[in-house]
Amino acid sequence: MKRNVMITTSLLALATLAASPSTAQDFSEGWKFIKKETSPSAPITGWENITIPHTWNALDAQNGGGKDKHSRDGYYRGPASYAKSFLAPPSLQGKRIFLRFEAVSTVAEVYLNGQRLGEHKGGFGAFAFEITDHIKLGRKNDLRLMASNAWNAMIPPLAGDFPIFGGIYRPVSLLVKEPICISPLRNGSHGVFLRQQDVSESSATLNVTTLLDNAKNHEARTILTYELIGTDGNVVAKATDQQQIKAGAEAESTATLKLANPHLWNGRADPYLYTVRVNVSEKGKPVDSFTMKQGFRYFHVDPDNGFFLNGKPYQLWGVNRHQDQEDKGWALTEEDHRLDIDIIYEMGTRSIRLAHYPHAETIFELCDEMGILVTAELPLVDCITDAPEFEENTVQQVKEIVDLQGNHSCVFAYGIYNEMYQRESPPAETLLLEMHELFKRLDPTRYTYGATNKGGRMDLNRTTELLAFNGYLGWYRGASAEMKNHVASYLKASEGRGIACSEYGAGASIKQHETRAQKPVAKGKWHPEEYQAMHHEIQFEIMKRHPAVWGTYVWNMFDFASVWRDEGDRPGINDKGLVTRDRKTRKDAFFFYKANWSEEPVLYITSRRHTTRSETDTPIKVYSNQGSVTLTVNGKKVGTKEPTDMRIALWDNVALKKGDNIIEITAGDQKDTCLWTVVPTMKMKEK
Repeated sequence: MKRNVMITTSLLALATLAASPSTAQDFSEGWKFIKKETSPSAPITGWENITIPHTWNALDAQNGGGKDKHSRDGYYRGPASYAKSFLAPPSLQGKRIFLRFEAVSTVAEVYLNGQRLGEHKGGFGAFAFEITDHIKLGRKNDLRLMASNAWNAMIPPLAGDFPIFGGIYRPVSLLVKEPICISPLRNGSHGVFLRQQDVSESSATLNVTTLLDNAKNHEARTILTYELIGTDGNVVAKATDQQQIKAGAEAESTATLKLANPHLWNGRADPYLYTVRVNVSEKGKPVDSFTMKQGFRYFHVDPDNGFFLNGKPYQLWGVNRHQDQEDKGWALTEEDHRLDIDIIYEMGTRSIRLAHYPHAETIFELCDEMGILVTAELPLVDCITDAPEFEENTVQQVKEIVDLQGNHSCVFAYGIYNEMYQRESPPAETLLLEMHELFKRLDPTRYTYGATNKGGRMDLNRTTELLAFNGYLGWYRGASAEMKNHVASYLKASEGRGIACSEYGAGASIKQHETRAQKPVAKGKWHPEEYQAMHHEIQFEIMKRHPAVWGTYVWNMFDFASVWRDEGDRPGINDKGLVTRDRKTRKDAFFFYKANWSEEPVLYITSRRHTTRSETDTPIKVYSNQGSVTLTVNGKKVGTKEPTDMRIALWDNVALKKGDNIIEITAGDQKDTCLWTVVPTMKMKEK
């Protein structure tokens, strides 16, 4: 019965689509799955019922056990098969029908009714196929997708400290369009490409290109109307273009929208977005349309004084993010993505490095809306393959990034590589320089950068426009205060371009605590939460006070899966996150940054999860942006302190009594409390 309801609902939805010039239906329901290779006509008896987004590695890729740092073992990397049956109503006659996949990892081969539509190689780019000539109207259609996340020497990334989750892990859509339409076939894009130029307080220019496709057997004359609309609904700029499209051919329409005195997109403070609307008509009849938000902004990096947004200094206080959640892997819903961005936004974050690959469209849309500047990264991680096929796939991934993510106002830079030569690799400089030049040719409005940990390899460090570094002094070696040495050495390596710190951080378990934290063994089982917080306090202050450091990006916002790691309180997890992988607990270091970055009130007692202690003398540290802080222990006032300019108030030696102790702090109308129990004779956990 449920199956019949599903098919009927799908049929009604498709019939509704047929009534409109251009529409899209979510194709997430009603899929079957089996974790093995099959033929396009294999029976689906016994296959699992699943919903998109889906990955077959949601559990096995987070349990550890891997040994290979190319991330090729410890979890299933191989082929799998998907199937979906759907009815197409006769009312779709005369329409053009497309299937669009936002991403499949890593190789996808698609069949409809036994006929091969094509394949896509690369785990992060969108792709689409036209199915008009293959679909059976009024009958059941059999859609098959053969996927594989097997390691492939010709498809980046080849390595990295993260699993390659297999599956149809981003949305699938069925697009119904008129014979003349905006084409969705170019690199998985929406067929409309936006590029800003000459933006200032007094004026802005938006160049718009639309890719048209005519499936009719005769030439067609189209009129395109381009509008820029303010939040009040008023059209503030308009242009028109006429295109004659030959039968069975494509054509590009271009228009320029000019705006005087634009309301600028000003980061978190004022992320103002206009709406771009493109309408396509033939003989006075609407045939297709496209809308998208666009915020006008300008930016530059000064090598001595850092990042400037709309002419004003704006150091990019940021985090890294992986598209990975507990028990879900990469198969994240729109709600999952929104949760991540909401938590990131709560902390006061100005920028996100979307490591180490292109993330979901939803992320870029949310960052446009919230005023968060981001990077879009090419997944060249650790090493390359010296082969024409590898270069061809890398070029394809560049085009996919520019055509899709390049439309978003939040994107200010394209990342070309991360920690190249971390694994054994053929020389990569020629390829990296080619990708830099390709990015700049396709989109000269953004920077390119590389995230290096090889300060002495000058040929590598010269391949990109900007240079960033991944620095872990104070964790894998050295002391936290040596971040100043990192800054000095990489400034030298940048040769006057300025730098960002693309990664810095330390591991932390919310289950492990020390009253006076000492540097732990990075690969060990003991990662006290207190050390992570102290490490971030020291390193962020060093970078914040150095004007040439244009961006600081914490590694990582969230704990994430790492198959080969066996450290901290559980295997298979990189615990450098400021928030646990299940998103339920914000670690102490989260509140350090929130107190420094956010305008929301913060008053937070650190080490609060260290609830059972052996020491009667303890430091009590507070993060606060609320002015003078008063500490009370067991009802007795200890004292009042003014936080430092890094938002820290510290009482170094506070006497606790045996048994329960109530710690209370107040600042203005804010209050925080916690309970610590002193058990002097207890045996503390071995480190």
